[in-house]
Amino acid sequence: MYLDISIVIIFLISNLILGVISGTKIKNLREYAVGNRNISGVILAITVIATLVGGGSSLGTSTEVYKFGIIVIVAKYGVSLGMLIIAYFIAPRMERFFGFVSVGEIMGRLYGENARIITGISGALLCTGRMAAQVLALGYISSYFFNIDEKFAIILGSLIVTISSAFGGIKAIVYTDVLQFIIIIITIPIILSIGIQEVGGYKELISSLPWDKKTIFPSSDMFKKYFFVFLYMALPLLSPPFVQRMLMAGNIDQIKKSFISTAIIDFIFTTIAGFIGLITLKLYPSIDPNHAFLKLVNTLTPIGIKGLVIIGLLSILMSTADAYLNMISISLVNDVAKPLKLNLSTKKELLYTRILTVFVGILAALIALNFKNIFELAIYATNFWGPIIVAPLLLGIFGIKGNYKSFIYGATAGLSVFIMWEVLKLKDKTYIYSTIPSVVANISTFLLYSAIQKAKNVERCLIVPKTSLSSGKKRFKKFILKISNLDLIKFCDRNTEQDSIPYQGFAIFMLINQIARYFTNFVETNVQSIILAFISGILCVVVLLKDKLNKDIKKYESLFWFITITFSLVIMPFYILYITNFNTNCLISFLLSIFILSVIVNWIMFLILLYTGIFLTLLCILFIPNNNIISNTEGVTWFIYMLAFVFFLNMFFKKRSEETDEQRITIAKNLGGMITHELKTPLLRFSSINNRFKKVINENNMDILEGIQNDFYKNLKYIGNTIEMISYKLQGAEIITELEETPINQLLNDIMSNYPFQSEEEMKMIEINCLYNFKLNVDKSLFYHLLYNLLNNAIYYLKNTPGGSIKINTGVNDKYNIIYVEDNGPGIPPDMEEVIFRSYYTTKRNGAGLGLYFCNQAMKKHEGDIKCESKHGVYTKFILYFPKHLNNRG
Repeated sequence: MYLDISIVIIFLISNLILGVISGTKIKNLREYAVGNRNISGVILAITVIATLVGGGSSLGTSTEVYKFGIIVIVAKYGVSLGMLIIAYFIAPRMERFFGFVSVGEIMGRLYGENARIITGISGALLCTGRMAAQVLALGYISSYFFNIDEKFAIILGSLIVTISSAFGGIKAIVYTDVLQFIIIIITIPIILSIGIQEVGGYKELISSLPWDKKTIFPSSDMFKKYFFVFLYMALPLLSPPFVQRMLMAGNIDQIKKSFISTAIIDFIFTTIAGFIGLITLKLYPSIDPNHAFLKLVNTLTPIGIKGLVIIGLLSILMSTADAYLNMISISLVNDVAKPLKLNLSTKKELLYTRILTVFVGILAALIALNFKNIFELAIYATNFWGPIIVAPLLLGIFGIKGNYKSFIYGATAGLSVFIMWEVLKLKDKTYIYSTIPSVVANISTFLLYSAIQKAKNVERCLIVPKTSLSSGKKRFKKFILKISNLDLIKFCDRNTEQDSIPYQGFAIFMLINQIARYFTNFVETNVQSIILAFISGILCVVVLLKDKLNKDIKKYESLFWFITITFSLVIMPFYILYITNFNTNCLISFLLSIFILSVIVNWIMFLILLYTGIFLTLLCILFIPNNNIISNTEGVTWFIYMLAFVFFLNMFFKKRSEETDEQRITIAKNLGGMITHELKTPLLRFSSINNRFKKVINENNMDILEGIQNDFYKNLKYIGNTIEMISYKLQGAEIITELEETPINQLLNDIMSNYPFQSEEEMKMIEINCLYNFKLNVDKSLFYHLLYNLLNNAIYYLKNTPGGSIKINTGVNDKYNIIYVEDNGPGIPPDMEEVIFRSYYTTKRNGAGLGLYFCNQAMKKHEGDIKCESKHGVYTKFILYFPKHLNNRG
């Protein structure tokens, strides 16, 4: 026994001396944190491995395997997968961050100094909890083997780790990591070897185990639980020590090889720790599972070897503890103190970092004294990091741009989901760690906010005053002002006009569906579901009759459309899913509903409507009294899986498709602008030639030359009008340059004078009757091209109509000045009246489908409306409504 104690004491003293000596030449914080970035690839790999393999990897794995069997080993292979994800997907993108000291500096570069401070605090809390977990394990091991007081052992272990890390910084950690790694790879396999011999070999071990301990499918609940453990373990959390190791590397290849090596070693180490748990289960089936690893060491290893094994266990814990301890002080000094402009000198930075290291070491010991479960303490600490930092850090590394607001909104969403998950104890019901949905919520909110901010050709709907962010009161006022200035109607309009919305088709489908579902056994029929279906039916009837609504109400049709589909496709199916205890049939119904939602709206609105609907339903569930108890954890699990699946399906496929379409539209708009710009110069030259031509006309050939000149001028104007029309159509009538109040008869006369009629017969078709000579406050250019489009269509369809005529009349009512453009052409079939104003819809052989779409957009820019009345084979009438209140702006 004394020999074992001597070996342990020598090991601890060696660690202490290495730490103190290695810190004597450190001159500044950068050297203290990441060294000189001249570390070799092998040493870097060793430090990563030593940091990863902690108490949870050894004692924790053995304990879990002892209790639940081989499925735990498979689940914890997720850590190796996470290391490979870092190696192949994250490491190649880290080069631009070389030269930084910490993850906080990276976040500062990506999202600003405030994000850096938040990251520093969050990282310090994470590392404090993780370090405390290792110190707790240190005390636990020392107490078990040497029969000393556990509290004293915790304090002593914390003291040794703290002194070594405080003096030596990263250099001390690297040196001690190398020593500890050598001890680990020698001693841990020794335990396995001795244990395997004791049970009679691997075959005997496996054959003697209970069936549920040697299968990865012991039960449905157990499989689900550890499936989500696997996902949690595979999630690259990028905790501060691992990012620090990446920043220490000399190049990308070093990072990649280091993390690949770590994945391999962790795979082997997890297997060894797991089999040690199985061996202990066979030899000592009735002991406390928490003693599984230690019991095997204490009873099977001989004197001397036991001392080596003990220092191997201590090495596992100390290498992880000192890594986290080092990062705590760096996070607080470099990522909190520096951005707060505390103006610390180089020497003071280093001094305060060391003082903080000692202080946090003491704090970790105090935390460890108040916890009993190592694994729970480590997981608890992750909650300070995962919901807030992981998502924006990963997105930033992958080059997905955001700003401080994206970071804050994402972090708020992640933290909110985490709190909800913990308060409702959803982990107990779903087996899903709160970190997973928190990160998903953070990512989706971050991307959603960024996408809205970067949406092209969208008017700003937020008015932001120039206020300082230094004051919490001003920040709050700024937030309230943003909310109060949000124009929800315009936002909804923007997100419907770019989609071909099948309003009436959807309404009819939903009405039939609401009726038909109650003639089947597909869903349970109860009072609540009937009430919800009735409300949905009323909303759909209103959508079906939207064309009959009053003009004042019609401006809200986009908002009402989104309310209808949110209620019918999200709120109603989700609430029914809840009250039926996540019944499988209702789960399928909900999946079909959100699939329909993803088809009929763009990806941004899909995310907004889906998560808004779910949030509102959850509020109803929380605040409306009900006796419903959720017991179907399998259904809840599938529900969450479906949400995540649909979210990523939209993000990676529909988003990309819509972005491609948007790029094509942008190219077309740019082409329109280019055509206008490039052809204006030669047209001006034609005009100049025309003016010179007028000067040389003499009296002898006056009539002939004037006729030629008029034709020349007319065709010149036709080309100019055509170019301008192309430009307007491609650019979508996005900008009203200038409103001008002009009598309607003057506007119509200008149109008749400037429209490029191809013959006298075309001109004679037009009959204007200004019964009401009101004034219109319009953008003349837009107005002219609006009427040009209507005349173009009418003339086109009257070519083969004998006695064709086009009548332009005016009218008024209480709120609108009205223009009627009517022709006696072939008319429009009733089923086409709803779709003629959509973009790219055309019945002409060489049409682009932009003419009537442009007319619709031009009327919206004037806060008006355009309607079509037609009787097939008799007539077509377009009615333009211009609101009278616009005239008051002139």
